[in-house]
Amino acid sequence: MTEVTPHPECPFTPKTFELLEKFKNNSSKDFYLTHEKEFKEYLEQPLQKIYKYVAAQLEGERVIVILLEVAEQTGYNLEEQCLVGKDKTGIFVRVFPNGKPVIMLTHPQHKTIIKLIPERTYSTSGKLYSSSFIQRPDIALEVQLPDGSHLVYIFDPKYKFESDEAENIGRESKPKKQDIDKMHTYCNAIRDNEGQQVVNYAAILYPGSYISYQDGQIEALPAYPGVEAELRTHLHRILSKALN
Repeated sequence: MTEVTPHPECPFTPKTFELLEKFKNNSSKDFYLTHEKEFKEYLEQPLQKIYKYVAAQLEGERVIVILLEVAEQTGYNLEEQCLVGKDKTGIFVRVFPNGKPVIMLTHPQHKTIIKLIPERTYSTSGKLYSSSFIQRPDIALEVQLPDGSHLVYIFDPKYKFESDEAENIGRESKPKKQDIDKMHTYCNAIRDNEGQQVVNYAAILYPGSYISYQDGQIEALPAYPGVEAELRTHLHRILSKALN
């Protein structure tokens, strides 16, 4: 490909793609700090926003990878995907389309339907809705059971800088109260058309220690860029439960 034309909603300019390619092999905050001047020269948004944008995208990709692994193990078929597209220049990977399913799976025997939706909006009306204010989790995994009922699994990547007034990041870091409170809000507010709560699980993915709340319905999952083993284990456990 000799020419790159970013989507209007994409925060990157063409000159950033070389740095983003390097990021694949070195996905750390230190990499961004080292290349801060280069990013600031070519990016239209501040460094911190770009880091969070890319980090959240990567954590979303990790959820998708584990979801597809578990789906294959449990007999699901991939019905639709909108992560990869094709145009006259060849095959390309899309930035996550907000509010639309990027993956849809179905089970040929028990007919369960799985949808993974980034930036899913739960308004105050609809088949699945919010009983209070509009809710918009980063990643929603919606499970439609054979009887038509729904279960929802929510994943919210959280990346903070010191300038965000965050605590010092490290292996023993704890989640922020407002982030966990938001998970409680999702669990309480998102309902089906019979008024029943449908969020079976909600988690933040953040650079800190693992913590479980409310008998495991809410969790803080350790997610360190470049260190994936522990997060993979947790995601495999959660998604295996969701698909079985």
